[in-house]
Amino acid sequence: FSEKFNIGLQYMGSNNNKKNKENDFSKITNYSNNAIDSLIISKAENKIKNNIYILDVYSTYKLDTIGRKISTNFNYLTFKDYQDRVFNSNNLLPNSIVIPNSYYSANNISEQNITNYSAKIDVDFPTKFIELTFGGKISFTKNSTNLSVYNLTTGSQIFDPSQSNKFVYNENTEALYISGSKKLGKKWESQLGLRLETTQTEGNSVTLNQTNSNNYSKLFPTFYLSYAPNENNSLSFSYGKRIDRPQFEYLNPFRIYNNKYQYSEGNPFLQPSYSNNLEINYTYKSNWNSRLYYSEISNGTGGIIFINPSDNIQANIILNYLNSENIGLSESYTISHKEWFQSYNSFDVFYSNSKSTVSYINSNITGINYNLTTNNNFIFNKEKTILFALNYSYNFKGVSGVDKISAYSQLDASLKILFLNKNLSITLL
Repeated sequence: FSEKFNIGLQYMGSNNNKKNKENDFSKITNYSNNAIDSLIISKAENKIKNNIYILDVYSTYKLDTIGRKISTNFNYLTFKDYQDRVFNSNNLLPNSIVIPNSYYSANNISEQNITNYSAKIDVDFPTKFIELTFGGKISFTKNSTNLSVYNLTTGSQIFDPSQSNKFVYNENTEALYISGSKKLGKKWESQLGLRLETTQTEGNSVTLNQTNSNNYSKLFPTFYLSYAPNENNSLSFSYGKRIDRPQFEYLNPFRIYNNKYQYSEGNPFLQPSYSNNLEINYTYKSNWNSRLYYSEISNGTGGIIFINPSDNIQANIILNYLNSENIGLSESYTISHKEWFQSYNSFDVFYSNSKSTVSYINSNITGINYNLTTNNNFIFNKEKTILFALNYSYNFKGVSGVDKISAYSQLDASLKILFLNKNLSITLL
């Protein structure tokens, strides 16, 4: 509208319609003689339809010519998901003979609707003494889920009210934040920030007639300090506290059965987890980087398997149960030939110490993890229309939380060819 004021609008939408087929094979072992007791074979087909629409309106108003400005943003999001999942399972003896009366079949139908309104305002206010930024944000989210289960074991569709549930979850957040950065001479630079955030949540299981509310407020400080003695060397230190909220699906106290012996269940009492992160970073000539880091996570979430000794049914229940510490060293080096080749290579090693607050599982797991990664991009001609990428990573055996993990690797390759003055691209992955 003028040199000082502008406004923009963005709208995005997508629709998906797909069908997933699942095959699950489980062995039940008798550890008294280490022999296979029986097998469980499950098959499922899930028809999925979902769509998401996002409207974003933003504006900027310049207060003066030295960088002071006010920015606003309003966002509306709606997401709808429909899933129709039919599964069946059989128990078999080791010789593949079906165990009588072991067949089980059901149809899980779920409808999920999520809406979110959010708005924020940011003010950039540089002064002679400090570069100042402050602002606030509000967000309102509603998640409604309706899950129905129909037993198909007899061949007829029978509604199962004990496994069906309607769940409504509301989450509102409000935040105020301020940050200031300042150059301390020619070689030093610092930044300090503080964020105050309040959250109100309410989970309502309509079917179970159960409502759970939660209100909390937290402060999140951040700090950054850097030193650059010359153009080839730089050293920095940073600290930050962060919050990680549980996913909506984890808050729904609904049971989803994989077969008649295994189910997963959400937890409406889940709390957020928090992390404190420290990092020292050294960079040489913009291509060699050394990073020493430490992170401490409290109240972490995860799925825990509980086994009922009376019927051997396994329940995977999400809980806040994990406190962990990680300290590590990461080295990376970039090789770059602008005309035809670029390669990023890294090696990461870190020590992990995780403690469980649930006595049922391992109370303390420690271990060292290693990771190697190389990402390589090639340009095959001067016009830069034939591009090739080759990426590889290898993770050595180690630990993740209170789990021990085996080694695994991944290899990715891609070829991209550009046509019609680079307006048309064909990619093979």
